[in-house]
Amino acid sequence: ASGLVSVNYNNIQDAFSGIFVNYNYQQKAGSNNNYITLHTRNDNVLRYGINHSSSTGSAMWTNSVTTSTGSMTGSSDGGMRAFYSAYNTGVNVSCNIESKTTSGYEFMGTNAGTQWHVNDIEDNQKGFVLNGNGIIGPQGSSTAASNNRWLGSSWNISNVQTYVSSTSNAMSSPLYVQTSGIYAPIFNDGLPLKSYATYLFPATGGYTCPPPLPPGLGEIGEYESMIRNGILLSTSSMPRKWINQFELWRSVLYDTALVDSSVAIAQFAAMAQHSRYSYLTNLENQLAYGNVDSALVLLGYDIDTLANTDTDAVTGVRVTDSVTADNIVMNYQKFYNIYIKYMEVAMSPEDSVNLLALAQLCPHIDGKVVYQARALYSFVFNDLNMFNDDSCMGVDTMYVGEWKHGGGSVTAQDIGGQGYKLHPNPNNGNITLQQLVSDTGIVRIEVYDVVGRSIYRNKRSFINKTTNLHLDNIVPGVYLLQIIGVDDKAYRFKFVKE
Repeated sequence: ASGLVSVNYNNIQDAFSGIFVNYNYQQKAGSNNNYITLHTRNDNVLRYGINHSSSTGSAMWTNSVTTSTGSMTGSSDGGMRAFYSAYNTGVNVSCNIESKTTSGYEFMGTNAGTQWHVNDIEDNQKGFVLNGNGIIGPQGSSTAASNNRWLGSSWNISNVQTYVSSTSNAMSSPLYVQTSGIYAPIFNDGLPLKSYATYLFPATGGYTCPPPLPPGLGEIGEYESMIRNGILLSTSSMPRKWINQFELWRSVLYDTALVDSSVAIAQFAAMAQHSRYSYLTNLENQLAYGNVDSALVLLGYDIDTLANTDTDAVTGVRVTDSVTADNIVMNYQKFYNIYIKYMEVAMSPEDSVNLLALAQLCPHIDGKVVYQARALYSFVFNDLNMFNDDSCMGVDTMYVGEWKHGGGSVTAQDIGGQGYKLHPNPNNGNITLQQLVSDTGIVRIEVYDVVGRSIYRNKRSFINKTTNLHLDNIVPGVYLLQIIGVDDKAYRFKFVKE
């Protein structure tokens, strides 16, 4: 998958941690123009304003990170990092402002191709840190200083401007700095003797931050790129196009200033009135006002007849509500059907399994209704389950929870790839799983009951595309079986134990 993951223009206040981007090798990620205030604690629990880890080509630009209290110098809170970069390739950390955290800018492990330029560092226990064999390579050159600024008057031998851990060496990451004033750190520490005392090199001139973005390339510009054939639209793949436009549609409904701010957004708002975006918000409104009968009528609509891919030649606006996003729309329909039954105290065991299956999907490619399913699941079963979404958006074609029944079996298949069949269904607990494509690698199998409890967990391999499970000791009812394949995709089945 290609594209850009943008985490921009957020205001996060009094938070334990702010923004975390992890294992984003297939797409570039940007955390830009965010304002974050972290909550202080008297412990050493690690937390971050912005953390990019194990990613390629990511950026942390023009952000501000500070704390909710005063100076961190001398504080017993040893875990707060304003900006943290771990094992990235080609990360750009520039033009940021931070103050009053334990460590200002910390780089863990090898971060090849790093750019660390024109950042402000103020009032920290450690300003700039190399940790865990930290390597970022040369910053600047003899004719282009890196131009980071160590501000404030709290720097001393205890509160150091640069710090190099015992497993790192500043020699691998020399800093080119101007030789005086706020650009030249003089309190440098390292264990043992690997600090920047030796690896600060004089430079002239240097990097500067770019001017503010011209009109159309800020927050409104990002919205416009979602609805035009622009960079985000052309490089983001379905279904993320659909999800982005649906969220923009929600925004224009509740913030008329957005429509007034842009001709393109106004055109999108007019065109999207005849789309599944409008259909779903209408469905939600009917439920919000207690019009269950009207909601049930809407749930019976043929969603393909509501799809809209209209284009406006003048503004370049294109609605991306195509039938390729049917699975996302159907996820919303499934959820609201379950929600209605919950409100009417009529949820069946099968509804419980379906709710869990929705909650286990990936919100980035299956729709943000996944978050709604998780909230309802937690409320119904009093279970604050932590769902792991790490890298769940890495493959667009992962199986997303459709069940194909027929002939006493149920099949889950990836588009154009692996698939599995479960039979018989219903069964007495003795189950046969068959692969559609032969693969002898190890898969992970887990079975959940109607309240989401894991009742079976094992690793299995297939011989002649077949493996058998013996679950005759489980009680009769509806269950959810999940296979995590060799491809790390999730394949899910409902089955009935008689």
